[in-house]
Amino acid sequence: MAAAGSIQGKRRWGATMSEQRTTALALSAVMLAGAAWVGAGAALEAAPPGVRSAMRNAVRKAIRQDQTRVNQQRKQFEKAAEDLQERQVELAEAQAAVESAKAELRAAAKARQAAIERETARLQKSLKMDQALADQQRIRGLYDEVSQPILAQLRESPEHIEAQGRADAAAARLREPSDSRTPDDRGADVSEAQRTAAIVAELERKALEADATVRVARQTLNAASGRVSQLRRDIRSRVDEQPSVQAASRRVAEARSAIEAAETQVAAIATGRTTTNASK
Repeated sequence: MAAAGSIQGKRRWGATMSEQRTTALALSAVMLAGAAWVGAGAALEAAPPGVRSAMRNAVRKAIRQDQTRVNQQRKQFEKAAEDLQERQVELAEAQAAVESAKAELRAAAKARQAAIERETARLQKSLKMDQALADQQRIRGLYDEVSQPILAQLRESPEHIEAQGRADAAAARLREPSDSRTPDDRGADVSEAQRTAAIVAELERKALEADATVRVARQTLNAASGRVSQLRRDIRSRVDEQPSVQAASRRVAEARSAIEAAETQVAAIATGRTTTNASK
């Protein structure tokens, strides 16, 4: 409705401007004709009687020619005004089409997301994802029960305390203001933080690997985590194959194509390259 109102308003504006300019041309024609008659009258009075008839005919012919030229110019202007008004209407309609296509894209994207979420939930239920996640969480708890005591004992050792201290110091340097440090200094700090953290991680890995119970628990946890990861990959793959998701995806693609076409039409109208104008 707002777009229609805007188009009607532009039509009224174009018609008003056309009428005003046409009136101005008509007044100019009258003034030219009047001036011609005044000049002709003075010349006729001064001419010999035998020449007056020929002069009168010549003046009348000149006035008719002037009037013909004025009428032609008026028609040309009216045609130009009509073309301008038509282009303004076409531009408004094309811009409205762009906004409509954008609204359709938003709705299509929302519908596609809803379809994805709906199909994901359905597949998660059918493939028992909740059970796999619960198993993973349970096994992680068992792993923590056997690994945490070993780590706690390691962290009390002089070797770990020293390594952790160097890692903490390197991390602290990274948090310090860097205004007075060069990029090379900052790069060295990053490398040192990574190196010392890796030493701590290696100490903990070796301590855990040395315990048979922890090794079995980790293998079980890795298997459970792998099961969850595989289910997620399967669900993502199968969601894209669902008819409702594919239909929603096509709707999104069609909306994007409509936006591109509408924007192309706006640009064509603005530069006078529309099919309508080309045919004229």
